[in-house]
Amino acid sequence: MNLGICHAFSACSREILHWQNKQPNVNEESISDWMLFKLNDHNPRIKSVQFTRFEEARFTGADYELWVIGDRYSRKFRIQAKRLRKDNDHYSSIGYSNNHNMQIEKLISDADNVNAIPLYAFYNNENLPSRCPLYSNEGTYVASAKEIFENVISPAKSCTSTEKLISLSVPLKCLFCCYLQNEIDSDTFLKRYFNMKDGKEGKINVRELPAYVTELLTSSNEIPPWYYKEFERNFTEFTRLIIVDSRKILRKIK
Repeated sequence: MNLGICHAFSACSREILHWQNKQPNVNEESISDWMLFKLNDHNPRIKSVQFTRFEEARFTGADYELWVIGDRYSRKFRIQAKRLRKDNDHYSSIGYSNNHNMQIEKLISDADNVNAIPLYAFYNNENLPSRCPLYSNEGTYVASAKEIFENVISPAKSCTSTEKLISLSVPLKCLFCCYLQNEIDSDTFLKRYFNMKDGKEGKINVRELPAYVTELLTSSNEIPPWYYKEFERNFTEFTRLIIVDSRKILRKIK
């Protein structure tokens, strides 16, 4: 049975929470791979694709790119996933770097270069307060990477607890389930919960979507075999793609 978009993300979050409780050592790679498959399994209007990693040590800022397609405008997000473990100090994970720069700096820089909103996805199994007053005890939360940088990296190095990171976050499903989206526009919603100065960040006209997005939107639930070869060059900064078709009126996108 197909679930609505909101319920699909809710169901995945519950399962991720359960998974972490049952298997505390599960890592973010396994969770992200499973989530891509399961979201599409729950709702065919959530398309997902994963590209093979070109090299194991490839230093990327984002694990996946998320598009939310609306009737007139779409939102583009670049997301880095982190698995939060109880009683851990997460500073080294957030501040992870290679010989050139920090992963968080690359995430933000790459997102700015392509007009995307940089986020962290936190896989967590502790019941801690977030910015959402309604939902708690979720398996997946998201937070602004720029705000994480300002609160974790910019100050003097200190212990970065799960509680601190979740306090800057909202459940991932809030992007699709929040009742406030019926009362305020998406620009205001994003500014309120992600402390964004410009609510138009990551906002793209649906007539200007890139080909690697429109091809998935217009295809059947099966990914065309030629897709990977054709768009391989678009996946150098991330390896997973999620497209959420939330249009109320389905029309052809040229």
